[in-house]
Order: sequence, then structure tokens, then C-alpha cells
Amino acid sequence: MTKRTNGEGNVYQRKDGRWEARFFHTDPATGNKKRYNYLGKSHEEAYNKMMAAKAQIITGNFVEPTRMTVKEWMTYWLAECIEPNVKPTTYSQYETMTRVHIIPTLGSLALQKIQTSDIQLMYNAKLKPRADNGRSLAPRTIRHIHNVISGAFEQAIKEGKLLKNPADAVKLPKKVKPEIRPLKLDEVRQFLKSIEDHRLYAAFLLELRLGLRRGELLGLRWQDIDFERRILYIRQTLQRVQKPDDNGNRTQLVFQTPKTQRSKRPLPIPADLMIDLHKHKLSVEQDKKIAGGKYLNYDLVFCSNDGRPLDPTSFTRMFEKLLDKAGLPKTTFHSLRHTAGLFILDATKSMKVVQEVLGHTTIQTTVDIYLDHIGVDEMAKALAQMNGVLLTKKSSCETLEKPVSS
Repeated sequence: MTKRTNGEGNVYQRKDGRWEARFFHTDPATGNKKRYNYLGKSHEEAYNKMMAAKAQIITGNFVEPTRMTVKEWMTYWLAECIEPNVKPTTYSQYETMTRVHIIPTLGSLALQKIQTSDIQLMYNAKLKPRADNGRSLAPRTIRHIHNVISGAFEQAIKEGKLLKNPADAVKLPKKVKPEIRPLKLDEVRQFLKSIEDHRLYAAFLLELRLGLRRGELLGLRWQDIDFERRILYIRQTLQRVQKPDDNGNRTQLVFQTPKTQRSKRPLPIPADLMIDLHKHKLSVEQDKKIAGGKYLNYDLVFCSNDGRPLDPTSFTRMFEKLLDKAGLPKTTFHSLRHTAGLFILDATKSMKVVQEVLGHTTIQTTVDIYLDHIGVDEMAKALAQMNGVLLTKKSSCETLEKPVSS
């Protein structure tokens, strides 16, 4: 009988009828020797699995076998790779997507056995109307879930748990641009007239002039406003995140740095807005005197009467009630940011200025949002300015403009 060489492996039938192939491999980096076992219903199946593993070792594509499930990997990935490295709001979004959508559907599957089809079927099912008349998920939400899954599996590849990312070949739903109804100029005037005596009038005026994100507006501090130079600095935001506390609350309000580096921006304050900010500051000082020692001084520009931060969701509900009181159609608070962007675009005709004021990371984001709002009349005016520019003969241009004589 020929003696097997080291690492050649052998195949034998177990008492339960299945076939098992095994071989030893010494890791050249550590010198550690390890045994690998592969089961099959036949001698050929077990043998082929073993030979495939050997080929992967030779080519450097070997993945250490593990019984870890998708749920176990996602739990590890969130705790060790995401939470320590991202903002609380980002972690909260990732955790929610994982807990609500990914784990209930894919969590029990073995990490190394998950297929592209498993992920595709989950997406397709969530896009369909639910049998209980519940809402299906929007394409945008599916894309958010996909970013989480894909990111988790990419990390699994880096840590030697997967050879390739099963999410890469999934077909995603087309991007659908969310419809945001901006306010028209007469509606803006009607709204501001209706709330001119409201204690947070300056907040809505500032929003309509500078288009801050909601968290930026509610996180704005007096120290972030240079009244002499008339400049406002975006340095922090206020967000509610999934974060249980000792009192049994599942969420907390947290201050954090702006969304992106580009979001940290200085903004010039228009003269009329400066007047209202001064008035608002006097009102806040009066609140401090009334509250006395009970005033919680977070240095916030827009806060409750006792200085506490305004809950973002409650603030939005208040806006909706004020909008209804003004007799205006329902729209989102984010539409005020969109409205400000359109006013700035109309005044400057510059996408770059809109990008800088709103704090978009790329000019493409600005173009994607506002290009559709450039009307036919504006395009006609721009094209009319080119009359004669491309024509070398003066008579050619004149011919286009003069009526044809009968």
C-alpha cells in the first residue's frame, strides 16, 4: 500500500452512512497545523469538497469554515465595527435596519451558505404590498437595507469569513426621487404672517432663508452666531437616537457633529434675519429670568421656555399644526429647506451657491434635487442670450428674428 504524503488527506464512510474527507494543513504564517473535515452523501462528493478546499488554499482563496449564522455575524459587526466608529444616529439607523428587516428574514441562515437569491427574495417580498394591508417598503428603504447588508458582508470578506459578497449581484429597485412640495412665495408670506407672534417665529424665518437641516436648526447655539460679522456657524446638530437609558427610555436626545465635513459651514446672515434674531435673543433672556434657577442653559438659540432642547419630532408636529392654522396644504418640515434652496437658486442662478449654503457634500446632489425646478421660461431666457453667438453672419441672426414678408 502506498503511504499518503503529508496533507494528502483521506476519505472514509462514517457509521451514519455519510462520507467524510479530511486533511491537515500547516499555516505557513503561524506554523500551526489544523485538520479540515468535509462531509458528503457519497465518496465523490466528500472528496470533491476536500479537493476544492485544497485548491483554494493553493490560490490563496481559502475561507476558514465556520458555523456562524447571519444573525451572529450582524450582531458582532454592529457592536465591534459600526458602533465604535460612527455617529449615534448612523448606528441607530443600522441597528434598526438589522433588527427589523435583516435578522427576522436572514438571521437563521449560515453565514457561509447565504446566497444572492436569499437576499433578492427578501427585497422582492418587502417591495410587495403586505397581506395584512400594511405598507410595502419604498425602494429607497430597500437601498438603505442593502447598504447595511453589503457593508456587513464586505467586512466578513476582510476577516476571512466569506470569499465573495453575495449582495453584489442583487438587482436593486430603481431610485425614485421623493416628491417634496416646496412652498410658493405667497404661501411663505401667508405662513410667516400667521406665525409672526409665535415665540419660534425666528426659527422658521431662519429656516426659510438659510435652509438648515432640522437637526442643525435645533442644535444651533448662541456661541455659533457672530453678531458683529453677521455670520452663523453650523457646528453641532440635535438628534434623537435609539439609545436606552437607566430610566427605561429607548431613545435619547444627543448633540453630535454635523452630518458631513461639508456640513460644517459658515453662513452669512441677511440683515432682516439679524433683526429677528436680536428680538428672539431678548425673548430668550426674558425666559431665563422667569425660569430662574430652573432654566437649563444649553446655550440653544431655539429651545423650550426652560431651556430644554426641542424634540425634533415634536418640533415637526408643531410646524404641521402651524401650517394647518395658516390654512396651507400639508407638507414636510424638510420642504422648508427645499423652499430655501429654490429661493437661493432663483436669486443667484448658481447651483454652486445652493450647494455651499445647504451643505451638500457634492454638487451632483444639488443638481439632482434642483435641476427639475429650472422652468421652461428660464431656459428660454438663457438660450435667447445665445442669439448670434454661434452665427458668424449677422444676416443669419437677423433672418431668424425678422418676419417673412409676403
